[in-house]
Amino acid sequence: MLAKDIMVQEVVTLHPEDTVAEATMKFAEHEVSGCPVVDDEGTVVGILSEADILAHLKTQYKSLKMKVPPEIMFGISFEEKVKEKEMVKAFDEIGGAKVRDVMRRNVIMAPANDTVQSVVRKMVKNKINRVPVTRDGKLVGIVTRGDVMLGLYQNDNSTPRKSS
Repeated sequence: MLAKDIMVQEVVTLHPEDTVAEATMKFAEHEVSGCPVVDDEGTVVGILSEADILAHLKTQYKSLKMKVPPEIMFGISFEEKVKEKEMVKAFDEIGGAKVRDVMRRNVIMAPANDTVQSVVRKMVKNKINRVPVTRDGKLVGIVTRGDVMLGLYQNDNSTPRKSS
């Protein structure tokens, strides 16, 4: 089975000049947690996920609170507390930023004729949830963990089972 056999062809994409707020709205509208960033020619130039956005939230007012009892046997354990209003303020600050300033540029991609096993290895090795699929340098699809599971299920159901 190949990446092109299980990929989604109608890919939700972002443009580098979109704002983070626009990206967040697109994620919600299409019920995705991330997507490739493509330039005007359709070349993948980055990838952005909800996790990337959360990682870039800058909170200025954090407090440390000692956990009682400590979660570790020896020593003292602390947890970082971020107040909700500070998270909202931080999102307001990052919401106007351009996707190009927040996206990851080192995108793990797969050619359309890559095997599903190879795509899965890339996902596991790089701890990623989605792999853009390209042909001649242009985005032609995307494979997510869910697509892999569905592809394996469909492949398993189309294979005659041996009776015991």
